[in-house]
Amino acid sequence: MPRATSQEIDAEIIEAAAALIAQHGYEQTSLQRIADAVGYSKTGLLHRFPSKEALLEAVATSCTAAVDEVHAAVRDLPPGPARDVQVVRRFVEMAVGRPGYVCLVLALCTTLAGTAAGQRMSDVPERFFAAFATDPDAPLLRRLQVLAALGSLAVTAMAPLEEPPERLRPLVTATTLAALGHPAADPDPDPAADAAGSR
Repeated sequence: MPRATSQEIDAEIIEAAAALIAQHGYEQTSLQRIADAVGYSKTGLLHRFPSKEALLEAVATSCTAAVDEVHAAVRDLPPGPARDVQVVRRFVEMAVGRPGYVCLVLALCTTLAGTAAGQRMSDVPERFFAAFATDPDAPLLRRLQVLAALGSLAVTAMAPLEEPPERLRPLVTATTLAALGHPAADPDPDPAADAAGSR
């Protein structure tokens, strides 16, 4: 098995830090707790990120960039079902592959209140809405649908689902699209699961 690159190691640390901060809050998330979560010593962690504040800054930068990537990818698509599908697929990939980012962004107001990173990330939830081409003046139903879709992603990101990503992606995508009012055809790639469930 090839050794992880420096960039991959940093990404693993940042993801773990985001998830722990979302779950426990910034003050309660120590560098030792983050180091334990990724299997490094605190000294090794400090070699990569010289302080807790530096790590938090890296978390803020990465989370913001991840949401901005989604928005940039769909910016030129007109509002409507086709854009929603593209946004959902990208956010589902984030929820499955980088759940800490989704948890942190959606728990932002409580976990990073009063920090410089929290201030920097304060408009990230609005960027989620912008990706869906939805603003504060959109009809109430649409705003509620987007909130429900984001809730679906948050639950997926936080829940200890012991399913492989290839099974989770289509199911979470279908659930999230349904929250937006877009039914999906047969999202379950595992017919055996259907057969077992119908017994």
